[in-house]
Amino acid sequence: MQTEWAKPTRIPHLPNGGLHLWRIDLAVEGSRRLIGEVERLLNSEERARAAQIRVLAAREEFIVGRGLLRRLIGHATSTDPGSLVFEPGPNGKPQLQGLAGIDFNVSHSRGLVLIAISRAGAVGVDVEFIDSGFAASGELLEMARDSFYSEEFRKIECMATDRERLLQFYRAWTRKEAVAKADGRGIALAVDYISFPAEGLGESKVSLGGGESGQSLDYFVQTPDVGPNHLATVATLRSGQPMSFFDAAALVG
Repeated sequence: MQTEWAKPTRIPHLPNGGLHLWRIDLAVEGSRRLIGEVERLLNSEERARAAQIRVLAAREEFIVGRGLLRRLIGHATSTDPGSLVFEPGPNGKPQLQGLAGIDFNVSHSRGLVLIAISRAGAVGVDVEFIDSGFAASGELLEMARDSFYSEEFRKIECMATDRERLLQFYRAWTRKEAVAKADGRGIALAVDYISFPAEGLGESKVSLGGGESGQSLDYFVQTPDVGPNHLATVATLRSGQPMSFFDAAALVG
């Protein structure tokens, strides 16, 4: 989907029913300045975790992802960002201790970080770097066969070119990951994808089976344009969920 990314200098208000998706491209100087600015918001456990990440790029992604998440949630809830406590929910998905009505998710890959903040129920986001070298390898089809159900695998296998096959693979991969992260129960559950247009934008419905009730739960996924080198998917519980897109490059100070 075509996406326009606003570049606010201050964090906008997140209304009830609203969903904000933030993009941090660490190749952009403004975004890199955020690393040092938000690192001070991390608690001791998060600092220790960051120190254990040996690859500098991955360590920076973690720091800016967790630090800016604290800043965004602190603003949305009028809470000191440094005092926020994250804890595992019923299915292991991180949630905020003592703060209901707000959900969040973070994903990062090769210098790009996405943060989703929601007052519209559960949200999941996944971003992946598009590895062109992966397209021509037999590994792609082997992984697709092992990871997706038969119809989804056939869609990937039947693509006319390596590039189309690669993009179809990442669409399926990020869709499955985003839904799993929104739901919190993991990607081992059976999924059934049904694609349909919604309000002129491409959207897919994912019926996720399993759970204690044995009934399926529907998620709706959108694929915003996050840049030429990555592909991303956002999953929510509402069809046609309005979403605001913000680039964090100017969000300094």
